[in-house]
Amino acid sequence: MVDKEKIAYLHQQYLQDSLTAAELQDWIHTLSIPENQPYLQELVYGTWDGMNNEDGTNLRDNRSEEIFNEITKQSPIVTRPIILWRRIVAAASIIISITIGGYYYQSKNTNKQPLSYDTYANDAAPGKTSATLTLANGKKIKLTGAANGTLAQEAGVIITKTTDGQVIYEITGSNTDSDNINELATVNGETYRLRLPDGSEVWLNASSSLKYPANFTALNERRVQLKGEAYFEIAKNKQKPFVVQSTGQEVRVLGTHFNVNAYSDENEIKTTLLEGIVRVSSLKSQILLKPGEQSIFQNEKIEVTSTDIESATAWKNGLFMFNNENLASVMRKISRWYDLDVKYEDKSLENLPFEGSITRFSNVSKVLRMLELTKLVKFKLEGKTVTVYSTKKQ
Repeated sequence: MVDKEKIAYLHQQYLQDSLTAAELQDWIHTLSIPENQPYLQELVYGTWDGMNNEDGTNLRDNRSEEIFNEITKQSPIVTRPIILWRRIVAAASIIISITIGGYYYQSKNTNKQPLSYDTYANDAAPGKTSATLTLANGKKIKLTGAANGTLAQEAGVIITKTTDGQVIYEITGSNTDSDNINELATVNGETYRLRLPDGSEVWLNASSSLKYPANFTALNERRVQLKGEAYFEIAKNKQKPFVVQSTGQEVRVLGTHFNVNAYSDENEIKTTLLEGIVRVSSLKSQILLKPGEQSIFQNEKIEVTSTDIESATAWKNGLFMFNNENLASVMRKISRWYDLDVKYEDKSLENLPFEGSITRFSNVSKVLRMLELTKLVKFKLEGKTVTVYSTKKQ
């Protein structure tokens, strides 16, 4: 079985030149497994088979050669001057041949120059594994600057930071003060993973926050408060339901896997179920979700629809995935991850539909160029602002 989460993490660490010795060996092994190749390819350059031109024809069908030439336009590969990296080059040769340029090898040899690509006047790097942890006493810990190991002890738990970018809560004592509320928060361009004291795991997307008790032991339910987006894998406990509260809605489960998108700049809250059963409720209604279903909460009403689970959780696996989304929705995702403002030459452009997937680990210029291949829009990046133009007026 392909471990997409692990592959996405190793890929991000590699691009950021942050692999530990153990992770490097793991990465080499990952690249050598044939079953991983389809997802590695998707992660590196995105899958665009579903994207259509303005006239409704398939983008790949009638412009495949142009797209291929565009995404493989790059300088010769420069390998690291050590034998170990030659093994990576050999193992990864199948995916390097179709890379969009985000997947590259930066030389540590001062006699060689790293790869360079044509970019916009300025560029924006992809987001990173980072967050701020606020303890019950008000102390704030910026996790990128914190050393691995113990961060704090409170309410009968020990809080640690792991080498793979995760905060873990472990029960260690009899103090079960349920008033100790912690908060994990990300800003634009950040994402982080959390393991709660009951063993439940949470992946927090960019510009999101989660408030939760440091210890659930003395509580009748495991209640957390979410702003933004998070993916949950909840440890089973029939005696203590797990409740995710967001503006106007709550999701109640006993043990399951699900995703909640509750950004304040979206006009709806989407809850997508992968495993188990969840109850989604508001002041006026409640429904039960089954795997493969998504609830949409808007204007105090909850509707249920079948959905593409992979699309809803793509961000967790290192991808932007657009399933017939309008450009406004696409650009909101991009702006959160790259910490950018978006402006439109014409507001009607916001309604243009897009489909396809792109790795989240490329610079923003690469992502925008892929969108430009539709010949529907052009982008201008100045400072922290992206302006969207119609190609019809160019």
